[in-house]
Amino acid sequence: MSDKQFDLDEVISSAGRKLREEFQEIQKSNPHAGERGSEAEETLKRFLKEKLPQRFDIASGVVVGADRSISRQCDVIIYDAMNSPVYRAGPRLRILPRDNVPAVIEVKSKLNKDELRDAAAKIATVKKIKPTPICGADQPVTFSEIITTSIFGCVFAFDSYTSLETLAENLRDINADEENSDHWIDLVVILDKGCIGYTLQPIFQQEFIGWTGGSVDEDFIIPSLYVHLVQSELGDRTLNHFFVRLMSHLTFFRKISAIDLITLLRGTQFPAQTIQGYQYNLKRQLVPAEVSHQSSTFEFPKIRFNLYSAKTRKFDGQMCFLPWQDGAVLTFSTLFDPTALFARFLAALQAKGQLMKNRFHDTSIWTSSVLPLSEQRFVDLAEKIHPDLIVRRDLDSQKGPPPVTI
Repeated sequence: MSDKQFDLDEVISSAGRKLREEFQEIQKSNPHAGERGSEAEETLKRFLKEKLPQRFDIASGVVVGADRSISRQCDVIIYDAMNSPVYRAGPRLRILPRDNVPAVIEVKSKLNKDELRDAAAKIATVKKIKPTPICGADQPVTFSEIITTSIFGCVFAFDSYTSLETLAENLRDINADEENSDHWIDLVVILDKGCIGYTLQPIFQQEFIGWTGGSVDEDFIIPSLYVHLVQSELGDRTLNHFFVRLMSHLTFFRKISAIDLITLLRGTQFPAQTIQGYQYNLKRQLVPAEVSHQSSTFEFPKIRFNLYSAKTRKFDGQMCFLPWQDGAVLTFSTLFDPTALFARFLAALQAKGQLMKNRFHDTSIWTSSVLPLSEQRFVDLAEKIHPDLIVRRDLDSQKGPPPVTI
């Protein structure tokens, strides 16, 4: 038996090189621009058919909703072939139900701003179609509680007229014209060049913690995270990134699909340049980040309450109010787990939420999800939040991270 190990990473990279070679052959041998575009679509479809789990199949066509709304024609529709009825099964156009479509891809031979705008408009017509709610008829997906009904909208181009950075700036402008961020493109792929998408950044941290492709459902808990539109030059690993992002989405789309994503991403950390920062508001829409949250002008919480033990009178930490678009984020830097305090805020607000533990230098800071909380309401609740604590307003206006010791 050979000692050579299977290299999944190289398999996908090799497929990317093959895609490039096939596209170049199409460009050389086919003089008709429209037919060249169709052949480019077929090249990507063959790759997806070969690499995706058999649960999923590939088609061109339109997507229809339970309310009979219909999308524009899509270049590539990925659908759940094991569970989906096919309303029309023509050779060049299929009609498929929204609930069984996890992803759509617009394919471009050479991408520019006008082509990107056209792709965004097509993808938006699919994303605007509402899925039916998850119900008892849905089968388990994974052993986790994560399940998604959202559609992953991607633009896949074999080349571009401009740089990745320029295309990313173009996408920022296109996003500004679409108020509902649920309808935005999730990922732009330029083969052998790189990707444009969105990354997540926690409060008080400079590092990104991963790429994102949109919300899981309509009623998701609003995270206290910054979302950055970025471009990342990935070179011949671009197809790897695209495939991992796509598979990550398919895995949690109402059924199980598994692949060794860790192996595929082994040693693939790339720098990404921020083009635009966004925040979720209480309507669960991404809007441009406020000036007070931008890196050069970030303002630490100005409304702070010091916490003291009612028994020992010793300092136990701080809780703070951080404005966030039309709501607010609570921060806790305490010598104890602040979960019980946070639960009291949620009960008073009759809201859902969660806490996330962050690091700021050597300090642990807990940050909440975005809450429907005004400054005055926070002050009123904070002063009587827990009977075991003495709560005092911190009048020191000096900027800086909340202390955890005295």
